Amino acid sequence: MKELIIVRHGIAENRDDFAKTGQPDSKRPLTADGKIKIKKISNWLKTQIKGELDLIVDSPLLRSKQTLDLLKLDLKFNMSLNMAELNPDVSSYVLLDKILSLKKIEFLLLVTSHSCPL
Repeated sequence: MKELIIVRHGIAENRDDFAKTGQPDSKRPLTADGKIKIKKISNWLKTQIKGELDLIVDSPLLRSKQTLDLLKLDLKFNMSLNMAELNPDVSSYVLLDKILSLKKIEFLLLVTSHSCPL
């Protein structure tokens, strides 16, 4: 049986303000406060997770990658993966099928957006 931990990405810059930069929303970064809060979550997770995670997964969003990078500082894991299926435009069935198809992966952590289909 697979064990799954889901962590929402940290607080990102304001969507409307960032849109004025002309960059795509996928490039919207974490705020300083978002980084601090993820570090606190990471410290807590470190006390809760016994052993190593088989896999930690993030989405193509910059804020998801930044969140994962902070989690990587505290958590023990075997592999990390950027999964295109981890986005709000993908059906939860597709995402779950992808997760279940991962062989020899029993304990994983997903860094998601608030719009994750799970």
